[in-house]
Amino acid sequence: MVFQTAETGEVRRLRIEDLRNMVAGIELGPRVPAAIREQFDTARNAFVYSWFAYELATLAEQQCFATLEMALRQRHQLAAPPNTTRSAGLDRLLKLAVKESWLRRDDFMIPSISGSGEPACGLDLIPMFRNHLMHGNVHLLPQATPNILRLCAGVINQLFGEPSELAKTA
Repeated sequence: MVFQTAETGEVRRLRIEDLRNMVAGIELGPRVPAAIREQFDTARNAFVYSWFAYELATLAEQQCFATLEMALRQRHQLAAPPNTTRSAGLDRLLKLAVKESWLRRDDFMIPSISGSGEPACGLDLIPMFRNHLMHGNVHLLPQATPNILRLCAGVINQLFGEPSELAKTA
């Protein structure tokens, strides 16, 4: 694998520091509960350690999605009593977060991934990506892992009153 420096165009062999740098700026804000930040850091570290075992990039994404669901459940429980029936899944929790205005769909719009030219909402893609991984499909696309981490960090930050990184760049 190679890395191309944006500033100079230099092409060189990929180094572990490159993986660390890819996720170093993807952080959760201070309003996010410490337990959630810790779990998210586990996902980031798993990506860095994919340098040693390629498959850890998949584990990083799985951990990231689990952390997002943890954050959604915690945010939901702050607003309402705990659910005494079967808990809502990730898709339902994301929809609830939009309905309750904890998340704004417009903040998570991304360019078309289908080639149709129509933008997509990252909130709609998260359950699809998570289900693909968690239901036994092989997934080795580590170059996309930082994007998944960035998207989930934006959602988690917004859940706890931090501006979304995607909204900052829009």
